[in-house]
Amino acid sequence: ARAIRHNPVVAAQFVALANSAYFSGRHRIEHLDEAIVRVGMKQAAAWVTALITEAALFLAVGYRHQAKEVFRHALASAVNAQLIADLHVPSYSADAFIMALLHDFGRVYILAIAGGQDIETSVDRGAPSTSMLERASDTLHAGFSALIARSWAFDKKIVSAILDHHAALEEASDDDSDTLLLTRILQAADEMGHRMIDAVWENERPDPTTIDLLGTFETIDELLEDAQAAYSAFESVLS
Repeated sequence: ARAIRHNPVVAAQFVALANSAYFSGRHRIEHLDEAIVRVGMKQAAAWVTALITEAALFLAVGYRHQAKEVFRHALASAVNAQLIADLHVPSYSADAFIMALLHDFGRVYILAIAGGQDIETSVDRGAPSTSMLERASDTLHAGFSALIARSWAFDKKIVSAILDHHAALEEASDDDSDTLLLTRILQAADEMGHRMIDAVWENERPDPTTIDLLGTFETIDELLEDAQAAYSAFESVLS
């Protein structure tokens, strides 16, 4: 609570989030300390990370719209990752949220590099084309995202899952490691995030691994409905 109070805007957003229709309990909370007790320390850390990153990190000079779109997908993936993790490894629930929030941050890093180039020395070449940035982002973002997560001292399992979230994984077995499970959760959450925000694959059957991870959710629509409610709660306090 002392740390969050250093940023009054984030503190107010956090309390509002704890009182939102999706997350709130039976009575309204007025104080930050109560909000943290309600959601728990690890969940509080995950939420604060989301609130801070949107305003302070998902920025790129000249590419603000693209960076905003990356954040929208990251947040959608984060709420999906947490819902899926709740079914399989509840102890990693908050970690799954942060993992998915950061999994595409390398894309913003690439946009920031492009936006910060020295115009005088690159005047003959001009700014990188959108297609060039997209190709570079698709190829490099997972590695950059993992490097950033490692530099911020996140758990090695989180770093590994972020690095491999586009990798082809071996068939799962009963003795899957936590790292492999987190990677599968992130891949499924990434797919669900695209379905929710980008409206892609609407008429396509999800990846079999995604279907397997949905567990007690009877349909993809049920998962997305819960994820959309959580996403809308964040969006309302961030706006």
